[in-house]
This record gives sequence, C-alpha cells and structure tokens, in this order.
Amino acid sequence: MATEEGSGDGAAPARPWVLHVDLDQFLAAVEVRRRPELGGLPVVVGSDGNPRRPRQVVATASYEARVFDIRSGMPLGQALRRCPDAVFLQSVTANWGIGTRIAARLGELGLGGDGVRVALEMPP
Repeated sequence: MATEEGSGDGAAPARPWVLHVDLDQFLAAVEVRRRPELGGLPVVVGSDGNPRRPRQVVATASYEARVFDIRSGMPLGQALRRCPDAVFLQSVTANWGIGTRIAARLGELGLGGDGVRVALEMPP
C-alpha cells in the first residue's frame, strides 16, 4: 500500500491507496495476441475448452463474447447456447505467468515499489 504525498502546507494527511489490476478478460486477450486470427471474434476461455462436456466453466470471455452476455463462472454449455459461433479455448495456466511480468512492468513505470502494492486478480 502506498500513500499520496501531502502538499506540505498543512493539508489533510496522506491517504493510503492500492492499484488493483483486474485481469478478468486478460486470458482471452493473451490468446488473441498469440493467435491474431482470433481478433474480433468472440473468444471464450475455460476449463478444457470443450463446451459439450459437463462441469466446464468460463474463466474469461473476450469483449466480443460479452456482447452475448457470456460471463466468468458461467457453464461453457450455456455460453455455447448464447453464442454458437464463439471460439472455445482451454484455460492455459501457463499464461498466468504473464501476470507476474505485468506487475514487474508496472513497477518499471513507477506504479510499484516503495511500498506500493500491485494486486493482480486472475480469473479462477
């Protein structure tokens, strides 16, 4: 946690703040970046990526998929019914390491360090 610097003129004391980076759509964006042909398509990432198997859950959906009201935590089968043309991909936990690199980059930009806590929220 960091604090805002006071103006030094007797103004209110510094207030703590936290930078929270919500990566809910992040895994879909990573897949689109790795596979540019997916750009502009509704992309749904979750479980093993097979919406016809029971107990499979959406981890994240691209903004194009969200137009069809596809959300994290939704069964993949329900997402398939809402958007039959969506591209369904397996949740690749190896991509979560990218979040660590983002936190490091935020630090390089001066948004981390010196007591600043950078919280990265990854989908389940």
